[in-house]
Amino acid sequence: MTRKSVPRIYFSRLNAFQTDLTQEVSRFPGCLNSQTFVDADEHNHLSLLTMSSWLTTDSWYQWQNSYERNELFLKSWPAEEFPVVNHTILRPNPVDVPLL
Repeated sequence: MTRKSVPRIYFSRLNAFQTDLTQEVSRFPGCLNSQTFVDADEHNHLSLLTMSSWLTTDSWYQWQNSYERNELFLKSWPAEEFPVVNHTILRPNPVDVPLL
């Protein structure tokens, strides 16, 4: 599971980026499925929580380090234009397969 949080004014941009990311990962070998949810906090930020299932842990690591994923981050979410307040990869259980 990942959490990407931004100030509300950047949320539509983050949502578009996440849509592109989800479309790309759905074509990547080893990705079984992906779901994204919206969460709000008291500091006027919105978060996208994304949960994905992978065939293997290696499949996830290949995606994490892939050219396709890195290009999307560079092209669609330049840090200097749209600061991400928080982007964490959450792994509640070490035996769970990491997610998108």
